[in-house]
Amino acid sequence: MDLTAVPILMEHLKEAEKLTSEALRIADYGCSEGYNSMVIFRKVLEDFRSHSNRPLSILHTDLPDNNWSCFFNTVNNSENSYHWLENVFYYAVGKSFYRQLSPPNSIHVAFSAFAMHYLSKIPDRGQQEVGISYPEASEQAITDVTNNLMNRIKELVIGGFMTIIVAAKDEGNKKIVSMYFEPVKNLVAQGIVTAEEYQNYYWPSYHLSREEWERILGNFNGKIEVLSLEMTKGICPFYTEYINGGSEDEYREKLLSFVAVLVRNPLYNCLSSRSDEEKERIYQLCKNEIVKMIDNTEVCMYYSTVVIKKIAE
Repeated sequence: MDLTAVPILMEHLKEAEKLTSEALRIADYGCSEGYNSMVIFRKVLEDFRSHSNRPLSILHTDLPDNNWSCFFNTVNNSENSYHWLENVFYYAVGKSFYRQLSPPNSIHVAFSAFAMHYLSKIPDRGQQEVGISYPEASEQAITDVTNNLMNRIKELVIGGFMTIIVAAKDEGNKKIVSMYFEPVKNLVAQGIVTAEEYQNYYWPSYHLSREEWERILGNFNGKIEVLSLEMTKGICPFYTEYINGGSEDEYREKLLSFVAVLVRNPLYNCLSSRSDEEKERIYQLCKNEIVKMIDNTEVCMYYSTVVIKKIAE
């Protein structure tokens, strides 16, 4: 997890102290199994504790079917957790963030990392459109993120802050995206996956461009101040390890595992009429195709950092 958000959140907590004399309430939207949240919040809260003993209440949220057992284990047992800090209390809610998760005007500092690019439903698309970016997906994403932000802004107190880190669209970011789709297209060419099945190979997320973000944020003129909207290139950490003298075999294994995990559910979903044995066989063949695409060229992703402040209801 990139720690560039740490000084931003630290500054927001300091500013939030001016808004209330009571506990500061923090929200973490899309906590998953907790690892990334702990890496960020341990550092932020350690730094905050160096100058303030103000009580802190943290609300972690994710879907009902999130691996909550793993999450609570991470909070309570990970060496990266904040659980040992005094006067810090945490809660969790299993509920979609497309709904309101906290009472109005109740959150001082909000944070969401690599969660808000997930769509609320599979978008429509034309017969020739297969990939992450196409017009129907763009409109679905703009609607989804607008609705999501509407709820988050309701939950913020006036003067409260939200930081969003999310995957971004960039024309230079084609290597990793092609690894999600080309292996399955190759299986179609080999007659292993049908064209009809491939048409149902949907990706559950969308990477917003700067222009799309500006369109979304424009819906809240007068309610928020946009403090920052930046797009950043991030090099895959496995690739960084490799070019700095790491093992090529280890790099290939890590990248394969990363891509294969992301491909598995969309692939299984498009093979819904197949037996479990057939799905697993085709998945293994897909992994073989992924391996063929891994070389020594740079692997990167782009992400957006959006920082807003609520200024009015």
